[in-house]
Amino acid sequence: MKEVVDRALIEFEEDVGIFDLLLEDFDKAVRELRQRAQLVEQRNAEAADGQDKLQAARARAQQELTALCEGKPVAEVGCSFLQRLWADKLTFILLRNTEGDTSADWETAVALAQRMIDSLLPPASEQARQQRQQTLTDLQQEIREQTRMMQQVDKEKLLLQLFEIQTQALEKVVAEAAPAAATAPPAPEPAAAAVEANEKKPDKEELTAAQQSAIAQLNSIPFGTWFEFNTDGKTPQRAKLSWRS
Repeated sequence: MKEVVDRALIEFEEDVGIFDLLLEDFDKAVRELRQRAQLVEQRNAEAADGQDKLQAARARAQQELTALCEGKPVAEVGCSFLQRLWADKLTFILLRNTEGDTSADWETAVALAQRMIDSLLPPASEQARQQRQQTLTDLQQEIREQTRMMQQVDKEKLLLQLFEIQTQALEKVVAEAAPAAATAPPAPEPAAAAVEANEKKPDKEELTAAQQSAIAQLNSIPFGTWFEFNTDGKTPQRAKLSWRS
């Protein structure tokens, strides 16, 4: 705008045609300015949309891994690997594939996560332990290959910790159930049985609606969430959610 005014003041003498030229230059500058503004607005909208997609993908990945670990005594090291490294892999798959969590890449990654979780649990029998021992090296090589392109700073540390826990899981086998006795023990007298039942009956109080609501809220918190505990004015203690009993 200032340039147009300066040209009008300097170049105008008697030829009014200069104003047509100045108006054309002014219109061109306005069009360019409008185009730049529209481009900036478009980029901002795309960035916001990208952030929404990223957050949704992360939430879906964490949801899948939480479901896979539900009810299983997975070691904290295994949970850290899944929540910090494997969750990123699932997130990238969701962002790259238009098919999302129905794509073949997603199904392959989830299946490998399930195998990783199984490898962190004690074998169910001696035979299962031997079979896992024979395939563990191949599983670890597959995990390393699947994470080869990932650039997390602590990737190698997480991998080594995971492999160590997988090896340690082979050292013990889940105790098999003892065979049932050939003959059943004699049934107790009715009166004695009633007394014994009353003695063994646990004292279980009904939960209030507020308590049930709090438990449901805590169960929905994903693994890896950090909490801070303040007790009697002492130094706050931080702890990470890694397992639910």
